[in-house]
Amino acid sequence: MRTGRPEAGSPPSATTRRFCASAGLPPIHVVVGTDEILLGDTNALVTAVETAGGKITCRDAGMWHDHLVFAGMLGKADEAMVEMGTAIRTDCAG
Repeated sequence: MRTGRPEAGSPPSATTRRFCASAGLPPIHVVVGTDEILLGDTNALVTAVETAGGKITCRDAGMWHDHLVFAGMLGKADEAMVEMGTAIRTDCAG
């Protein structure tokens, strides 16, 4: 991933995309860990959505990137999946 400002005319990078308008998004639920490779990006997303007045929850699982693929084998992944499912059902219920 590139960092910093892209040159004029170059395609936007993941870094620049995270600063796009965050208003009008549906509720967002994020599970991240202290050993997460994308922790900085997650923090930037949370800040951008909150600044735009959006609804975002961020759960610190204290795990590594992609730990959720171990749902069914890892208790913390199971807990996070249950929490995410509950939050999504609540959001969809209106």
